[in-house]
Amino acid sequence: MQSPTMVADFYVFLYGTLRVNGGNYELLAGRSEYVGTFKTRDPYTMFTGDLDGSPYITDLYLVNEEPTPIVGELHRMYYDVLQDIDALEGHPEYMRRREIVLETGQVAWAYFLNDGPFQQMRTQTVYYLPSGDWFNQDDVVEIR
Repeated sequence: MQSPTMVADFYVFLYGTLRVNGGNYELLAGRSEYVGTFKTRDPYTMFTGDLDGSPYITDLYLVNEEPTPIVGELHRMYYDVLQDIDALEGHPEYMRRREIVLETGQVAWAYFLNDGPFQQMRTQTVYYLPSGDWFNQDDVVEIR
């Protein structure tokens, strides 16, 4: 019998630099199965402190922006790969991994910025992405 951590049944929704062709995708290359590109069922706020950095999602508000479904990729992976992503994302201190539902009804893990770092970022210039798609920065709104 296989250990539960040896079964590739961890589905993770990736919306930023871990997406295929993203700056951190090498962490997943050959280690996960790309399932497809989807949107979240529920709306969230996507923003960043640096357009060349990494995006964050939250269910909190920066100011009065309109949350939107987030565009990302669903990947299937083993537990050791999930742990590597946890380390990259600073889970559970900086980011927290929690379950979300995609537009298809599929449940997956996604990473949300924790409240402390979120409140700190709100004191700086941040960039809101109304498209909910890190790869589509055409409509970025600067918020001070």
